[in-house]
Amino acid sequence: ARSARPPMSRLVDAGRSSSSRGPSTAARTWRDVLGGVRGLPVLVISGASGQSASRVNGVYELRSATSPLTPPCFRHREWPEVWLYVAADSRWWVSTEQNKEAHACTGWAYSEPVKDTFPRSSGIWGVVRDQGRWEKQALKVAIVALENVQQAAAKAWASVTAELAAKPVLVISKAAGAKAHLVNGMYCAAKAPVGEPPAFQNLEFPEAWLYIAKDRRWWVSSRKRKDERCASGWAYSDPVEAGVLPTLASGWMVTVGSRKFETQDLLVTPMTMQQAEDIRRHVWTAALRPLGGSCVIVVSGAQGKGSAINGIYDPLPATGEQEPPAFRHRVFAQMHLCYGEDRRWWISASTNSGGAGGWAHTGVVHMGVLPHRAGKWKISQGGDVWEQQDIKVAAHPREAFESNILIAWQRALAEIRERPVVDIMGAVGP
Repeated sequence: ARSARPPMSRLVDAGRSSSSRGPSTAARTWRDVLGGVRGLPVLVISGASGQSASRVNGVYELRSATSPLTPPCFRHREWPEVWLYVAADSRWWVSTEQNKEAHACTGWAYSEPVKDTFPRSSGIWGVVRDQGRWEKQALKVAIVALENVQQAAAKAWASVTAELAAKPVLVISKAAGAKAHLVNGMYCAAKAPVGEPPAFQNLEFPEAWLYIAKDRRWWVSSRKRKDERCASGWAYSDPVEAGVLPTLASGWMVTVGSRKFETQDLLVTPMTMQQAEDIRRHVWTAALRPLGGSCVIVVSGAQGKGSAINGIYDPLPATGEQEPPAFRHRVFAQMHLCYGEDRRWWISASTNSGGAGGWAHTGVVHMGVLPHRAGKWKISQGGDVWEQQDIKVAAHPREAFESNILIAWQRALAEIRERPVVDIMGAVGP
């Protein structure tokens, strides 16, 4: 969120100095409050919501003031560029280091006016909600020892250890968009030190992870970003408190394009490892069950140099319950429709890996997604040229399909018996 300035009606007279209560009173106020904390004092803000919540909420470390009479300032532990300071309007502001140095009245959040005091333990703040719109929110502020904060967080995460041990797999579903295949899926909890937030690895796409980032949101992103706790990726939740697993997170946003996210009602369901293994083991069987256990694939609408892929693809003998089905063109026996190691459906000369010498392929799809539900296709136009085309792919129960073909031929033969002579005319040339 970019910093913003509230309407001028919300600012007090910048000439009201925090030293109006007298030097000794001001110095004693800061010293007494901070001195009453056993250990390293930190300031904790919670309760902010909206676009700026991850910048406002959190733990702020004390930084020395220039003199006993100067209000101290605090720096966010997770976001070093975020500071809490008293500005020229006698309010506590959450803003950038540059604004802190200038005592500027601009940022992501501001408190009610104060006189030589810290923010109230509970009070009304102005917080940037979204697109520069300010909103009044009730925030909580506490000055405590850093050790206490760390112990409370460790205890909260340790409290979910038993829950994760019983059901270590989380299933994310209902994500839509270009990166949905990287968001949806099964995520297994990786080993984590006791008292630390867990991270979950996608069982199908090992480079996809679900983790807590620096902004205290659950993110779905790459392994590298997970290692850096980077707040960037393909989906994220609202900020959560320590000990809150993705199953209880809300406000999920999913990428729908370059730097664009939209709200989506993701479903995060926990399950045991045995349940996950059973689903993965039978995923292809379950996909074929509505089609009677076996199906014929019909491809039509391909144009250009790849038009030869049009036609009927018959199922090949199953190689195992856990293996994806494969199909062969009824006319061109060298053409196979198979689920490749790159998680795409390919029409190629191969029956296992796909890709090499291929004529067409889909985008990346999950295990259990049959060709007619795989979305858009790209057709080879020769060399390295691929063209996306709106081809039609249909799946039909095998027995019903063959029965329909037989009926069609029977009808055709009946017509021929009635008119056994066929006239061919209109041909020209040699």
